[in-house]
Amino acid sequence: TRCERRMNITILNTQPTVGTKATVLGLARALAEIGKRILVVDLNPNAGATTTLGLPSSSALHDFVFGNVDLKKCLTSVRQNLHILCSGPTTLVIEERLQREPSAHLVFEHAFSGTISDDYDFILFDGGAGLTLLQVAALCYSRRILIPVTTNVLGVLGALSAYMSAQAITSIYGIEVDVVGYVPVMVNGDKDERYVPMKTISSIARDCSLGVLPAIEFDESVPLASRNHKLVADFFPGSRAAESYNALARKLMGSVAVPN
Repeated sequence: TRCERRMNITILNTQPTVGTKATVLGLARALAEIGKRILVVDLNPNAGATTTLGLPSSSALHDFVFGNVDLKKCLTSVRQNLHILCSGPTTLVIEERLQREPSAHLVFEHAFSGTISDDYDFILFDGGAGLTLLQVAALCYSRRILIPVTTNVLGVLGALSAYMSAQAITSIYGIEVDVVGYVPVMVNGDKDERYVPMKTISSIARDCSLGVLPAIEFDESVPLASRNHKLVADFFPGSRAAESYNALARKLMGSVAVPN
């Protein structure tokens, strides 16, 4: 494990609607609750994490990356220990500009150099779906990927694609991207059929020499929290989903060294 003061993770599945945004926000909330200082970076031009929290779409990410605006001025406080670098339509401008940049994959290395990012224990990139140059840059900077996977065909295919993308970055740029593991999401604990696809995911993970992290249970608190622009654990403490994120945070803290 690389020695560093902070852990950076890109959370990514190349398919849409597989719980990436919910995983980022749920994990961020759980880590903040145990005293870790968290920065969420929303890479989605549709401002997925931003709008879920009831925040207006913003040029904050663009201003930080290419506008030479100090990071501190670009951040929005969500709760104690948790800030977000919001996104919006101008994120597409970043993508367009990166297509003309010879070192596009290093854009976050340059942007975060010498900033207050050292004030954070975790930087979590909401990678969303697909694989853009901005997501590649996030993977090159974070050097870790956490892959949510739903128990359906598209979710599994997107998870495998994300894993292969991490391998490709290592081959192309010589930057090793560690795969933290697969996180089964949107799991319904009340249905016995849960265990068949979970076994399938475990088998795929073994084939890729990966671990399977604690599953995120789905219950009514998830869509209700989103509609009310709340984090699940704030809207419905003690729900299955909230406890799942807490278990994921504990597992993450125990499995990957984070120097003090």
